[in-house]
Amino acid sequence: MKTIELDKQREIRFDFNAIADIEEEAGMGISMLLDEENIGFNTFRILLWAGLRHEDSGLTKKNVGILIDNYFKTGGTWTELGNKIFEAIEESGVLGN
Repeated sequence: MKTIELDKQREIRFDFNAIADIEEEAGMGISMLLDEENIGFNTFRILLWAGLRHEDSGLTKKNVGILIDNYFKTGGTWTELGNKIFEAIEESGVLGN
């Protein structure tokens, strides 16, 4: 689990349900989605949305897009955001690492 400062301090966590939500939203398996060719704005939004839902099940992808916008406006970078998300995925063990 990784923490990130968005509208407040939040924890990014990927459990079985989060991964299933990601795959359903993306229309592909998590391994395929994480392929460099498939990563884009929507990918980041889906990943962060799924990773935050354990704290707030009513969180929408649109809400997460706004959180990401504000994150960048306050000095956050794509690299920092990506690192937090991918480290949380790795820590979860869902990819069999």
